[in-house]
Amino acid sequence: MIKKDKKTEENKKDILILFDVGGVLLKLDYNRFYEAAARLSGTMNAGEFKNRFVESGIEFMAIKGEIKAADYLQRLREMISPQEDATDDELKRIRGYCWKERVDEAVSLKRRLHENKYSVGILSNISDFALETISSRYPEMLETYDRSSPRIYSFQIGSMKPELLMYQAIKGYNKVILIDDKESYLRTGIEEFGWNGILFTPFIDEAEAIRSIHNNKEIPRDNFSVAGSMKELESSLNKLGIKTE
Repeated sequence: MIKKDKKTEENKKDILILFDVGGVLLKLDYNRFYEAAARLSGTMNAGEFKNRFVESGIEFMAIKGEIKAADYLQRLREMISPQEDATDDELKRIRGYCWKERVDEAVSLKRRLHENKYSVGILSNISDFALETISSRYPEMLETYDRSSPRIYSFQIGSMKPELLMYQAIKGYNKVILIDDKESYLRTGIEEFGWNGILFTPFIDEAEAIRSIHNNKEIPRDNFSVAGSMKELESSLNKLGIKTE
């Protein structure tokens, strides 16, 4: 009986539940950032700043690790305040408005899945600046509870979802379930790697900068479900054979 229980635990460790960060473990509020930056500029409204910010590409360069935090802040300063009178602390404060608050129920679910002996991981498009800020605010949010469980961050890989390189960093699991708030990110995992995908919709922020290019609405046909609440997310996991209690 003991051997059987041990074998069951080993099998469960071969199952990986991957969590996205923004829109899944973390509520976003990009409009608040755009509004604060526009006020600081004194010359733009929120919509004008949003367009300038998205078109600059600095969000995408930072997420792929092409520019580091100091360069990112300097480019943001020049975008908002050409006279360079905005301090680093001011820029960090208003940029931090994007990250509204932790989704406590999702973090709790991640912990319960670990306690139920499944592997849990993180697969996130994120910059070094964002990771440092979010980690200091919400340290448990990004915890995987096991050193062998993956935390895949785009700026470290030099790639970003839905590019293949991000997904190729996940190895050694018999079954992978990705929970994300963007269809295109799920499609790559499902269609190229045979994963299961759950589209988690309660905390989608349509103003998120990255959605300007990663807003694919084409739903994968197979191995896919939609969860519009935490209850539905747990139900989707249960249907995949995952115990959440």
